[in-house]
Amino acid sequence: MLSATPSVSHSSTPLPTQGPPKTYEDLLDAFLNEASNDDNTEDVFGTGVEADLEPGSDQDNSANVSSPPALLQDETDSANNMHSLTTPQIHKGTRIIVQRAARRAKLEPYQVAEADTFIRSSINTQLGLIFVGVQAMRNEVNRVLIHQPRFTVDEALHKTISAYSLGVLLSEKLREYKRSSTDVVLAIIRNNNANIPSNLDQDPYTLSIVKAAISDALTQARSRIKKLIGKSIDDNLSIYQLSSKVIEGSQCTVSVPLCARLAVLRDVYSKSGSGLSYWNDVDSCLAHCRAKAKDNADGIRKILAKMLKLDRSLYGYTDKTTIPKHVLVFQQAIDDSL
Repeated sequence: MLSATPSVSHSSTPLPTQGPPKTYEDLLDAFLNEASNDDNTEDVFGTGVEADLEPGSDQDNSANVSSPPALLQDETDSANNMHSLTTPQIHKGTRIIVQRAARRAKLEPYQVAEADTFIRSSINTQLGLIFVGVQAMRNEVNRVLIHQPRFTVDEALHKTISAYSLGVLLSEKLREYKRSSTDVVLAIIRNNNANIPSNLDQDPYTLSIVKAAISDALTQARSRIKKLIGKSIDDNLSIYQLSSKVIEGSQCTVSVPLCARLAVLRDVYSKSGSGLSYWNDVDSCLAHCRAKAKDNADGIRKILAKMLKLDRSLYGYTDKTTIPKHVLVFQQAIDDSL
């Protein structure tokens, strides 16, 4: 029986450690002999680069040669295109197209000849001819503008001014009849863009003509209202009858606010008469009413309602027609602008 031979364990002898390289050559040798996971040059330099590092490689490196800048390439292409546009074939085709367009536009023979000359000219000559043509056109436009007739108020604008002037004078929100009525009417017409000239804000002369027309329309409307009020007193007309005559031929309608305002006008007329100071007296009366009501809208309406009631007691109210409490769209738009 064989006896088991005891295993003798040999302790591993540690390898002698190498000290750091003493020279640069030793460092390079250490790099070459050292086992590392970084031996793959593709991981270090990128795919395919190691082929360029090998001496004697026949790999084509043309892909790495930088191409011309894009801007230089575009300029070259542009030059080639310009050259191609000036070839005789394309030049002749352009002339044919322009001549056909000139005939369709029914140009005069000398104009057709000028167009042909223009096409055959260099680019600098063409630009110069275009500039000269623009300047000539500018001179013609200036001559037309200078010889235009002076602005006058046409029929459409005249009707617009008359309609809005009466609407402003009959508004329950008008504070003064004399001093600011013209500016109020002008502002309403401008805001509604109602038949106003396009150069109203740029041409002082046109603006002065329009303002003069508004002033005349207001004067005529005030004169007509005052005459109707005086006649209503003589004829003992009711407030509804007076209101119907005042709005005759206009877009305004009879309403309670209108009757109340006319009651105030008739009350002032009965006290101060039809003298030159009548409208100033009306403005003073309205200012007094606002002061009493402390400029409160409800308080002012309450005062005017009492004056309307007084007018009915003086001149009677036999009409059976129901008077609307609110104004219609046209008058409401004017009231909202005041």
